[in-house]
Amino acid sequence: VGTVSVFRVTRQNRVVDDALRQFEEPLNALPGGAPGSSRIVRWFSASATEENEGAEFEAIWTPQRNYQAVVSGSWMWSSKTLSDPSLDILPNTPAGTVISRNIIFGNRLPYAPEHLLTLGLTYGHPIGLDVRIEAVYVDEQYSDDRETEDPTPNGRRGVLEDYLIWNFSSSYEVPAWSTTFFLSVKNLGDEEYMTDRSRGAYAGMGRSYSAGFTVRF
Repeated sequence: VGTVSVFRVTRQNRVVDDALRQFEEPLNALPGGAPGSSRIVRWFSASATEENEGAEFEAIWTPQRNYQAVVSGSWMWSSKTLSDPSLDILPNTPAGTVISRNIIFGNRLPYAPEHLLTLGLTYGHPIGLDVRIEAVYVDEQYSDDRETEDPTPNGRRGVLEDYLIWNFSSSYEVPAWSTTFFLSVKNLGDEEYMTDRSRGAYAGMGRSYSAGFTVRF
């Protein structure tokens, strides 16, 4: 069984600095009355649009009753902010605004990896034992955290390196007790990686364990 889909997702009213209007604002004039870029008054435009385009897929293979393989992933070939023509960089645009523009319009959106891939293998033994191993790959992505190392050439925005983590889980059912015991290990190799939580870059969770049981009445 397999599915493939192609998508385009847009978010309108992306707020960015309006460089021209800010530069021409009389209250931002330099000493002597010349136009300037001080931020006594700061103007924004909410007319830019964020756009993501890509494809995603999922395939499930069950060659026999007790074995199953699931592979899923996505390729997001475009992830960007579309510029409003009124926000284009001008010859007299301040250097700080140029850097900000290149970060916003010249790079991918933050936390939007180009490639994602997940592969899961599950085996179920007739005695009631199920075992699953899963591999999760996430491509490199940009961060909006300016303190992240490895800034991009277009401005100070960090790059989160790609990573691969393995997860393991198993369960054992005892029908006579109506009970199922389970064990789960996340990040089996204790891989060190950076990820995003609530629009910020954080260290990913290290190796973690969970175990327990459920009883049906």
